[in-house]
Amino acid sequence: MRRPEPGEYAPYYEGYVSRTRGANHLQNLRDSADDLVHFLENLPNEKWHYAYAPGKWTVGQMIQHIIDCDMVFIYRALWIARTGGGILPGMDQDQWVESASKSQRKPQELVDEFIALRNYIVSTFKSFTAEDMEKAGNASDKDVVVNSIAYIIAGHTFHHLAILKERYA
Repeated sequence: MRRPEPGEYAPYYEGYVSRTRGANHLQNLRDSADDLVHFLENLPNEKWHYAYAPGKWTVGQMIQHIIDCDMVFIYRALWIARTGGGILPGMDQDQWVESASKSQRKPQELVDEFIALRNYIVSTFKSFTAEDMEKAGNASDKDVVVNSIAYIIAGHTFHHLAILKERYA
């Protein structure tokens, strides 16, 4: 595949897309997942409840956020690929984190869910034809191409991994 071009995703996703490596969307999805899992496997358990400042997310909340966003993004990609477009709603990430925080998930549960979900995401993108990857829709009031969503997912993970390494390690 090719790297997405500006205009094929909302400008605020450029920070994510720019963190990806090369033009292989599947490799970016795998690499971002592998890098995050490797970091989390070496993170002391007590760090999972740590937030670097008041009002900031804990590691566990951040991982739940990544999982939630991955689910939303892959739904968008699947919807657009299968229907050829449409308008999909946005999400309020803070509302989702607040709601999910009540579940008190264990670190290994989050890691296992992330791995399973990322495997599903890779499998789903593998199932798309070249034509599917070029279909466009609208999510959060912004136009987006299916191909771009793979890079947004991977870049979003790389983005949060950089924060984890900088402020939580």
